[in-house]
Amino acid sequence: MEQRELMEIEHALRVGAWVPTGEERQLGAAFFTRRDRVDSEAGQYPAGMPLDKHHGALLTQLVTARARLAQELTEDVLPLWQAQLAGSPMLRLVKDLTAAAGSLEPYANRLLTAWATSRPADPDPDLIEQEARRLETSLEEAEEYLRYWGAVFWEKDHLSDADRAEVMDTLNDIGTVGSVAYAAFSERLDH
Repeated sequence: MEQRELMEIEHALRVGAWVPTGEERQLGAAFFTRRDRVDSEAGQYPAGMPLDKHHGALLTQLVTARARLAQELTEDVLPLWQAQLAGSPMLRLVKDLTAAAGSLEPYANRLLTAWATSRPADPDPDLIEQEARRLETSLEEAEEYLRYWGAVFWEKDHLSDADRAEVMDTLNDIGTVGSVAYAAFSERLDH
């Protein structure tokens, strides 16, 4: 979606020129319900990748979650609403979110394949003990810390700076469009 079109939709929502119908809010609910579930499962994909309670999901997990969301929306949600909401701003927003998230699929596939074949080695027990002392924490927390940062450095080896910039731009675009969709779904903007 062009930035201009997004701004027009947001403006129409803000001034009351577009007041989402019950059906449009239902589509929004279907989108956000899927997104929230997929996000809550992000730490499970790929299996064995650490999820740090302080830092959250790794980029691989975020990209994989967005690619899975795009697949679900394409297969299960959009077909139910295509004809019913043809021309709807909400449908345009969800379709744009789906397309943007779907563009991350090649990165997700590449990272999942790489994780399955070349994940970082387990941290050395001596290093875990050193980190536990340095961080003044338990061995388990030190190991989680080392696994997390090992995965961060692993990601840097599997995504070039250009790829990382493209992925981050796409995630940012998804967030921007998602905030307008959320405002429409929840009617958060003043009219």
